[in-house]
Amino acid sequence: MQCNSHSHFTFDYKQFLIDEIALDGLEGIGIDLLWRRMEKRISSTITLKMKIKFWKFIVDSESIMLYQLSQPHPYIEILDRFSIIEERTGHMLDPPNYLDGPYEFHPVPNEYGSCPNYDTRLLIPKDAAQLMTYEELLSQYGDKLVLVASLEERWRSLASHLPMTYLNQLTPVHYCILEVIGKGRENGQMTIGMTNLNKIVKQPKLLFYNRNALQKLDLIKNQYCTQVTGGKAMKSILLRLKRFHQPTLKSLPKVGKIFEMVKYLLNQEDHSEQNEVMIKKGLMTPQQSKRLQKAINVFSFEDREVKLERNPNNKNEKQKIVVKKRFITLASQSDESQSDEESNDVPLKCQYKVGVTLMRQAYERFLDAGLNGLTQIEVAQLLGVEFYTSRTICRNFKARNIVREFLEDKGRQRTARYIALAATKEMDKEYANERNKLMNYVNSSKVVSDKTDVKPAAEPSDETEYEVPVKKIKLEMDNKETEDNAEPEITEIKVLEGFENVKDSILNSRKNPTLRQLKFANGILKIINEVQYVIGFQTLSTLVSKEIDEPPMDTKALKLFVQKLVKDGQLKILKLKRPKNYNKFTFLICSPNIKATDSIIKSKYKEICAKTKKNAKPKHNNPSEITRPLSQFVYPRYMKIQKLHEFIAKLIYFSDTKFDPTYPPGFGSLFYIIPEMTVEFALGNINNIDISDICHLKLNEDSYVTKLRDTSDHLSRILLQSKSLQNSVRVGLKVLAVLGLVQLINQPSTIMSRDGSIITYVFYVNRNAKIIDTSGKWPRQEADMCALEKTFSFNSMEDITNYWNEVIAISSNTTINMPKRERYRLVHPMRNEYNVTDYDNGQRFGDGLGPCGFDSSIFMDIPRLWRTFIFRNPTVPQPLPKKIKAKRIRKKKPKPKSDVIKNQKTKKDRTTEKGTDRVSRKKAVDSQIVWSEFEDKIIMMCKAAITIMSPISQPGCLKIRNTVARDLLTINDPKKTAAYCHKRALSLESNSVLTHEKDCIINELRRRRNMIKKYEGFLKVLRLRHHANISRYVNEARLPMMELVWLISQIEKTKPFLKRVPCIAMDLNDFDKNYTITPSSANRSYNMYKTPITSGPEFATLKEAIILSIMMSIKQLLNTETAKKIYLIFKEYSEPVLRSAIEHLRKCGAIAAREKILNNHFNKINFDDIVQSSYKIAAVYKRKWINRLEAEFGDNLAEILSTDLPQNGLKGSCELNCLLCEMCSCDVLDITSDTIPVVTGSAGSIVQEEQMNVIDIETKYKLKSGMVGWKGKVSWNNFAEIYKNLEYKSILETLSKDSVVDFSNTHDLDTDDVIISHLLKKKEGFTFSELKEKLSMERDMLNTKLEGLEAKTVIKRVGIYENRIVLTKFSKRYLLQVRPDFCIIPTPWINLEAQIQYDVFFKWAGVIMNKVFECPGCSLTFLSNNFEFISTRSVQDICIYLNKCECVTLHTIEKREIDLFSDDEHVPELFKYISYDSPDQIIVFPVKNSFTKYAYIRKNMLSKLEVVTD
Repeated sequence: MQCNSHSHFTFDYKQFLIDEIALDGLEGIGIDLLWRRMEKRISSTITLKMKIKFWKFIVDSESIMLYQLSQPHPYIEILDRFSIIEERTGHMLDPPNYLDGPYEFHPVPNEYGSCPNYDTRLLIPKDAAQLMTYEELLSQYGDKLVLVASLEERWRSLASHLPMTYLNQLTPVHYCILEVIGKGRENGQMTIGMTNLNKIVKQPKLLFYNRNALQKLDLIKNQYCTQVTGGKAMKSILLRLKRFHQPTLKSLPKVGKIFEMVKYLLNQEDHSEQNEVMIKKGLMTPQQSKRLQKAINVFSFEDREVKLERNPNNKNEKQKIVVKKRFITLASQSDESQSDEESNDVPLKCQYKVGVTLMRQAYERFLDAGLNGLTQIEVAQLLGVEFYTSRTICRNFKARNIVREFLEDKGRQRTARYIALAATKEMDKEYANERNKLMNYVNSSKVVSDKTDVKPAAEPSDETEYEVPVKKIKLEMDNKETEDNAEPEITEIKVLEGFENVKDSILNSRKNPTLRQLKFANGILKIINEVQYVIGFQTLSTLVSKEIDEPPMDTKALKLFVQKLVKDGQLKILKLKRPKNYNKFTFLICSPNIKATDSIIKSKYKEICAKTKKNAKPKHNNPSEITRPLSQFVYPRYMKIQKLHEFIAKLIYFSDTKFDPTYPPGFGSLFYIIPEMTVEFALGNINNIDISDICHLKLNEDSYVTKLRDTSDHLSRILLQSKSLQNSVRVGLKVLAVLGLVQLINQPSTIMSRDGSIITYVFYVNRNAKIIDTSGKWPRQEADMCALEKTFSFNSMEDITNYWNEVIAISSNTTINMPKRERYRLVHPMRNEYNVTDYDNGQRFGDGLGPCGFDSSIFMDIPRLWRTFIFRNPTVPQPLPKKIKAKRIRKKKPKPKSDVIKNQKTKKDRTTEKGTDRVSRKKAVDSQIVWSEFEDKIIMMCKAAITIMSPISQPGCLKIRNTVARDLLTINDPKKTAAYCHKRALSLESNSVLTHEKDCIINELRRRRNMIKKYEGFLKVLRLRHHANISRYVNEARLPMMELVWLISQIEKTKPFLKRVPCIAMDLNDFDKNYTITPSSANRSYNMYKTPITSGPEFATLKEAIILSIMMSIKQLLNTETAKKIYLIFKEYSEPVLRSAIEHLRKCGAIAAREKILNNHFNKINFDDIVQSSYKIAAVYKRKWINRLEAEFGDNLAEILSTDLPQNGLKGSCELNCLLCEMCSCDVLDITSDTIPVVTGSAGSIVQEEQMNVIDIETKYKLKSGMVGWKGKVSWNNFAEIYKNLEYKSILETLSKDSVVDFSNTHDLDTDDVIISHLLKKKEGFTFSELKEKLSMERDMLNTKLEGLEAKTVIKRVGIYENRIVLTKFSKRYLLQVRPDFCIIPTPWINLEAQIQYDVFFKWAGVIMNKVFECPGCSLTFLSNNFEFISTRSVQDICIYLNKCECVTLHTIEKREIDLFSDDEHVPELFKYISYDSPDQIIVFPVKNSFTKYAYIRKNMLSKLEVVTD
């Protein structure tokens, strides 16, 4: 084949192999697992040829050892931790097996790592392995072969950013933990659940200290995740190597509910959305919202004020009301790993005072801290002592009762905080006061209990009297007896459920109660003593919190607190069972002297029973007995108008009905069309009040299609006399008159009834109509009404149906841009019956700012006014069966009672029979649906189409698929609803034949990218466009999807699809024969600034021209004349091309709008407004100019060049070091050492190296830096004199001239010249390599000829991202035309007159000079790609200038395609620089004194520029 269909890629396979082997540690990796790891890493399949090449490197590598195991290496499946989720919650799920395979902790002595088979495995000699082929070695050893990397490579894979000396600081346990974490790679290791860390360290506390040591050495990073372990979502810590650490958003589940929520919020403004909207869209449930507010994840919840428009008191004026709504937001957390156990507070400043004892200072610090107190660490920081010293101080103070210790929880650690006793005096007083209150309550309750206990011995207590009936009741319930119990079911509870193990009390606990506990105890006892009892724990918590002015307690904590008070005998809890519902109870917290048999408790129980019966929901009747309410036929607002127009048009023009009066053609009246209505149509036009008179009537299905004149007298009289129906039809006719569909007649004279009376409210139905296609945003400026207008002629009912379908489609796709839409009063002219044909032209009335060109007060753009039925069930009082109750009371007349009951039963039976008939008919219809192969194929096409339109599932995509399938299938079978299409699509998923056909169709479509470019990912665009209107989103997607389905049906008929052959290769041999694998650049993010070479050159020139024009205003705004020139230049380009160029430059960050609002609220503003605004160079573009030569370094270096530098006693600096080293390398001077650096003691004496101790170096000794000197080989005053003869001014003028192409002076072409003849044949020109291949010339000879032709202005080197040689007369498409005969090649630093802006030029020159110094030998393409915002043409111009200034040298190389499967290493050869060569083959090298020479040139050029501007 001529070209390779695959994208080129390159990778360092040697480093990849060593890294994958090293990550598996001392235990090693199997050969099969290694290939699978490599396939995942390079995202491509590894062929046998590649395996042989890789294996040859492994065998030859000295860093890899081969071992033979006694048992085969276990198979390990490569899984992604973030794809294993729980479907219900969306959180990550604890994997069923170890993700990194089985592991045994078996540290090897004198080695780093763990290996259980270290002593049993056998080393395979390298010499023997090298003599065997890959297949032979694999057949001999198989799965018993493992590969182990050396210690150096293993450490490099675990911590490449740290030296290997850090191994000395790690214990075997530390290293094994690090090794296991590295073995997990991107998955890492969790601290809980199914993790191999538990096999090394089982205790969580020890694991914390070990991983904390690794974190402090910057070896691992931790991240908090929510993982479902044992059925519960738990906070887990994910440990990963520093190289595998990812931000929080990339460490979330990759599928499931949380993934969809994060994906949705990332596309929203401020990454937030209302909880209500999220719930409506189905992204989360209310229960999940509550859980997410407590869980550990990236979501945060807050209340915000939202402005809503309301109509208070049913007024027309809308008022804005501020309402608080709950919002969910993606929390902006730091990507750095943090721990709750670690303190991230800023250390306190030391306040140590000299001359004051340490204990006194410590006590003063405790007094200053007050009630906040200090921890032992804070004391150590304030005093500047060690932790152990501060701990001793705190213990001494505590033992002497100077401070008091309090414990506080911080994360998972409990910290002791010490407070000075002197600071707690007020608190102690309050504490003693509250405790005295509690003791008073306790003593008073004891007195009351003593009085109630003194009773006669023969008289049993109330409690014993009550206990017996309770036991009897329980016995009767167990035996299921049906006897009624008169006693209420009230029991006293000694122990609450779940608190059986609570044995402590408030008064007799081992620890003293806190002040808050005392306040709550006093509050509870006070409330109970006042009101005697409280219903429910939440009510008690609320009452007590208001009483003591403290926050309420949690329910669980309050139950525990109440249980302790019950233990003390201060409270009593009674449990009341609800009547007829034994699963619900009511708890009464009572005073201890209240008993279950007291009247106050019994009356309260009766009250609860009465409320329960009152609030009990009535039993639902059988669904078959419920008749269909007549109010279901009420039509929406504009469906009512549509049906009225269709009805009168059919009645007047397309039916044989003859009216009583003699109407002329096209005329009708109100009182003669109403009897022709059907019952269903009439009911749809009656309001809710009037329909209550007939809602009790029961009509069969046939009654609804009967006309009013033919229906029953009772129903006909009600509907014909209904004023609501008449008014509704009158209003509908007025609306139709405003829409231009009817004409109302004023006082007709020729239309008379038979009795001679005049017919009122006559109208004429028009045969013509006109609408405007207002799809999109309306009104629009400069809209062509003639082009948008659509005309309809009503010659049949099909024409009327098409008219209303068009109106609905346009209205649903129209967005009205008006601040306020006033109510229209339906003003329309009254016509005469003689001239109605003159006005039958479709003229509409109103302002024309609404959908379809109607008035703005007609809200046809709201979908619910078209499609949604409004169910209004009137509340009609049902007749009470008083007679039945009376007959039940009377005992003398039992017969009528039985008759009544029989009548009732017969009525119920009839209704149930009707209901069952309806249900059975419905099921019969459902069972008759039959699916053919063609219909299954249609559904399969819809599934393929939705896959193309939505590669990533979008909300509503299934609804769109089912809707389109319904639209296509209901043409032949109306029963195929969207619901049935969805069910059929689910059942077809198990059909392997259709699934295969769908995959083949998708592959065929993706091969034809030009056909599906319009549809691919289209649903995401629509969802972002209509994120607040799902119905419009669905409607707008239906037509494109139908087009795609039709396209699929056509592709199915093509020969390539019918006779399928492999599109790439039949086998590996065929692939090797037809394809070649060539290296390419590494994967980079797409750069929108750069224009691909495959596209036309005009677009790249346009983007450079836009940057040129904006760069001219970087210092000051342009004048009017320059602005007019720019306008005339860009006027030649079409608007879509200009929009695309600006969008590319804006999205890549090169330019930005000057107004800030356009950046902050870009998604709310139309793109048309963006194009009309002004632009500036963006901050992202300017950041590319930051480098060492643009900062103080370049200025300081130039300053040193122009000053007289002493030859001795110089202290080193970066500028001075650069100057002296470059001058020394150029053999201008010699560097001498004036004084050497020495180590001095505290007294300033020099200390020898052998006298120093490593521990005391930082505290007792200091380093005294030395001095340097220089000795020149040539005499001069300063270093600037070396470059005084350097020519650099005229070179810029040459660059300016080269960028200009003047077409005024044209030369005759010598057609005998070989080069010119070839260029005449191909107007787009040739590259240097193509021309060299065509002419078969040597490089230097061809370069000489091309330079001669360019000097004669016959040819020109053009191209923004490549060097092309074209004839000058054909070069206009590569140039920016300023004047008719004056064109320029645009670069960022020239203006419209081809004059260079020195400041911009030297900013880019400094950037390139700095990068060339960092990466010598880099190509022009590399520099352009690295800086993103500069073209290769501009880079080459700067390098030409620097080359002529002798700051850099340019060379060219010839690259050869690298064969991945050959061992030959090609070393490219350097050639003489040729400006016409490919930018990828032109490389740049810095010279010895590049920095100093460039700093000299830059300073002189910019200083002259400042003089000119001044």
